[in-house]
Amino acid sequence: MRDIKTILVTGGSGFIGWNFCNLILSNTDYHIINIDNLTYASKDKVYYIQNKKNYKFFKTNICNELSIKEIFNQYKIDAVVHFAAETHVDNSIQQSDQFIKTNILGTHNLIKICKDQISQNKLTKDFVFVHISTDEVFGHLNKKDPPFTEQTKYNPRNPYSASKAAADHLVRSFISTYDFPAVILNCCNNFGPFQHEEKLIPKVINNIINQKSIPIYGEGEQIREWIYAEDFGKAILKVLKHSNIGESYNIGSGKHDFRYAMNSDKIKKHLNWKSETPFKEALDKTIDYYLNQNQSKKAAYL
Repeated sequence: MRDIKTILVTGGSGFIGWNFCNLILSNTDYHIINIDNLTYASKDKVYYIQNKKNYKFFKTNICNELSIKEIFNQYKIDAVVHFAAETHVDNSIQQSDQFIKTNILGTHNLIKICKDQISQNKLTKDFVFVHISTDEVFGHLNKKDPPFTEQTKYNPRNPYSASKAAADHLVRSFISTYDFPAVILNCCNNFGPFQHEEKLIPKVINNIINQKSIPIYGEGEQIREWIYAEDFGKAILKVLKHSNIGESYNIGSGKHDFRYAMNSDKIKKHLNWKSETPFKEALDKTIDYYLNQNQSKKAAYL
């Protein structure tokens, strides 16, 4: 088991990053250093955690080499959990440039800096870089196709998934070429509190609250697998402590039609992790969050 005390989180002011930080900071043995560029999908004040003593925040871009190096020189970092990315597929179709810059060049900047830190003996022997990716790098499944496994060939179908696939390949190349201590996680769709309103579940909830029509993508026949963000955070914590360097793990809830699910047998077997939160319970918590947010917005206008 790795001795992890200080975790550098990229994109910790975004949806999944915030949920991970909130989970981790409930255990006072950990310290979180959050770096986030605070794009439109982030929050400048990370609710519930910004005043904790074991939390530090730096507003910077993961492409900013000097800024990232300064943070590494200032703190003794045991692990990096790399969430920071442009993620909205529709935005990537309309304007792909920022996806290439952040998801590919930003990831390369981070792993290059970490590699140099390792070569200079500035990181601990237990250091691990956890790269957060997506199931979308695998493309999509037809009704009779088996679930995605860690051996499924990549088949990205839009600029977003292509940029994430490229980042995955960069991380793997550093593992192979430099013995870089990294692990890659390909996760299904996350949902829960704090998700930006452009995403499907919060958009549907908010439209219902505000008595607007519910958007339907295409013919409405798409089937997706969803995992509660807190459950994904617990999987990441398992990976930080117990995973083997160089591995990749598929993360899914396994609670939906098996033909569309991620095959998560590897992480279940190797790290004894499984999704815990029943879908209805997770959805109820998510709905309550957006109801409260909506009421807070209305109160602000009174």
